[in-house]
Amino acid sequence: MGHVHIMVSDTAALRHAFLKLGGGLVRNLGSFEIIPFPGAYILLTNRESLGGSAASVVSSVSFHVRSLQTIVDTCQEARIKIARSESESQCWINMPGDVVVELLELPNLSYPIQFYAINFSSRDTEAMATWYGRFLGGEIIPGTGEIVTVKIPGAELRLEEKNSAGLPTKGRSLDHVGFDVNDLGQLYEKYSASGVEFESPPRAAPNGITRVAFCNDPWGTRIELTEKISALL
Repeated sequence: MGHVHIMVSDTAALRHAFLKLGGGLVRNLGSFEIIPFPGAYILLTNRESLGGSAASVVSSVSFHVRSLQTIVDTCQEARIKIARSESESQCWINMPGDVVVELLELPNLSYPIQFYAINFSSRDTEAMATWYGRFLGGEIIPGTGEIVTVKIPGAELRLEEKNSAGLPTKGRSLDHVGFDVNDLGQLYEKYSASGVEFESPPRAAPNGITRVAFCNDPWGTRIELTEKISALL
């Protein structure tokens, strides 16, 4: 899929929490750290935020876990707050910086933990699903309740109908989400022509290989498109 970039004032505590959940070897890239998980990267930057993820348009992220009880025990030992449990196979935790994470048990999972989904709050899930279906070429799966899903390679975007709009992500603890693409230059030209406003044209990351460009969806989600993000490791 790509990455989720989190910006909090205590990256040490958040790093510790993600490593307890099962994150891989941390790499410090100067302005941020990168923690690999199967399915996505978690990026951390030390910076004060405007608030947690719950009130944002991107309210949380989800991971599949092989054993929920094992992860819950780990969270309790690490003093990671368990916000609520929906069932024996699902719970929500509050990470340092008030980043909300959903854990869903999948016993046949190939890994102890794997990135699964980005969770959005929207007053118009149909419009949001249509936009992301076109923007990322995702498959729209109508929901049976208040949630519509857009499937993309490596992850799902889960769009939940809400009565009020979530706050823009920029500046909040979950600052932006990233999607890795094959030809950033081509997509930049295509999306710009269709009316998507970018903060700047594609530019090279400090490693000289990875290229990045930022834009926003119509509901205030800050999006980073990357090309060859794996070269950062």
